Amino acid sequence: MIETTQLGNKLIELLHKTETIPENGTIDFKLEPHPKGKDCELFKDILALANSFSRPNEDRWLIYGVVNQTRELKGIPRNHSDLLDDANYQQKFAKIRPSLHVEFLTIPASHVREDLGDDKVFAAFYIPYESFGEVYELSTVIEDRAATKGKVTKYHEGTSFVRIGSSTSFLCEEHRVRIRGLANSRIPM
Repeated sequence: MIETTQLGNKLIELLHKTETIPENGTIDFKLEPHPKGKDCELFKDILALANSFSRPNEDRWLIYGVVNQTRELKGIPRNHSDLLDDANYQQKFAKIRPSLHVEFLTIPASHVREDLGDDKVFAAFYIPYESFGEVYELSTVIEDRAATKGKVTKYHEGTSFVRIGSSTSFLCEEHRVRIRGLANSRIPM
């Protein structure tokens, strides 16, 4: 596990490598934070990363401020209305079972590229590779407060997702078996 004091440095290192690091089972880039009223998409992305089995010995990252398709570094406004603090995200993630170690951090965008200025940041969720081996799922119903195209998304208790490559799918029994099998055969780092 990366020490909390070193997380910012690791995020800067990853951001400097975005041109050569594609999205995969352990890294997800987003230009904008998940909207506050759309928790389902946030849970979907976090659960998918946590359950990803393609790289069991790698930390997982969901990074805001990077254009997904081109991996261009843009940053997001420091006071973006959809950004919460770590404590608020921890309250949300308490709805995941078993308990999942997720840390949220922000760094000034100027620490990555000076031309981005001091009014922007990069933000990220970090899930240590040591969390791999459990099957993570919702412990309660999650429902978006805002509709998309007239439809409200709702996930039930026990719902989960997995990230395979850069795609996200509903978690099925085959995935559960694979995660547990890899966990039992994994060589500690």
